[in-house]
Amino acid sequence: MKDFFAGIRAQLEREIDVGEEQAHFRRAYQFYKHHQGVKVPEIFQFSTEHTTFMEFLNVEKLTDSFPGDNKKRRILAERLAVTMTFEALFSSQHTSVFHGDPHAGNIMRITDDPKDPYKLGLLDWGLMGEFPREQRMQMVQLNLAYGQKSKERMVRNVGSLVRGGLPTDRQELAKVEEIVGRAIKVKGGTFEVYGFLLEELFKAGYVLDPEFSLFIKAQLTIAGILRELDPTLDQDKLVRKKTIGLVMKEIPKRLAVLPAWKYRGYRSMLSNGEVFREIF
Repeated sequence: MKDFFAGIRAQLEREIDVGEEQAHFRRAYQFYKHHQGVKVPEIFQFSTEHTTFMEFLNVEKLTDSFPGDNKKRRILAERLAVTMTFEALFSSQHTSVFHGDPHAGNIMRITDDPKDPYKLGLLDWGLMGEFPREQRMQMVQLNLAYGQKSKERMVRNVGSLVRGGLPTDRQELAKVEEIVGRAIKVKGGTFEVYGFLLEELFKAGYVLDPEFSLFIKAQLTIAGILRELDPTLDQDKLVRKKTIGLVMKEIPKRLAVLPAWKYRGYRSMLSNGEVFREIF
C-alpha cells in the first residue's frame, strides 16, 4: 500500500514538473513526428524551466466535433481508437509512448487541415507512459486469454499487472484465481475488465505495475470518449479487425519461418501457433 501511494505521489509530482512535461512533449513529438494523422505541438527552444513555449494548434474538443453528423463522428472515433489503442499496443517502434491523461480536453481535433479533417492534436503531456515491446507482448497474451474467456490462461498472464509477478503461495494464488473468475463475468469491453482486475488486485494488497496500470486507466478514459462520439462503435472489434489486417501483411514472413511455431518476432507479437489457434 505504501509503495502504491508513493507511486501516485511520484506521478503527481511529475505532472506539475514543467521540465518533465517538456521532456514528455519532446519524446511524444519525436514518436508521432511522421504520423500523418496526429500532431504533437513542438516545444520551442526558448522555453525555460518555469515556462513552456510551444507551437500553436487550431483545435476543438473531440466531443464537440461534427455535431449531428454521425458518419463523421464515427470516423473520428475510429481514428481515436486506432491511434490511441491499436497503434500504442502494436507500434513498429521498440518502445511506444502513450498519453497518460487522454481526457477530451487533452485529445483534440485539429480544425485547419483541409487534407485531413480528422487529425488529432495531442496536448498536455504531464503524464506519459512508455510501453516497451516486452510489456506490450504481455498485454497481447492477456488479451488472448481474455478473448478465450479462459480463467486458467488469464491467471497465468495476469501476473504482468502485478509488480513481481504472480504469487507462489497457494493461498495467495487462490485469491488471484477468484479475482480473475469474477473479472471474466464483468460486463463491458476488454479494458473495463482490466480496470476491474486492477481495482481488485489493489484491494487484495498487490503492488501494481505502474505502466500497465497507467495504460489501462488511459484506455478506460478513451473508451468513455468513444462512447460519447459514437455509442455504436465496438472498440474491441475494431482493434481485433486491425490486428487481423496486420497479421495478413505478415503472411509472407510467417511462411518463411513457419517451422518456428512459437516465434513472435512480428509486429503483431503473435506466433504462428497463436494465429492459427486464435484467428483462423
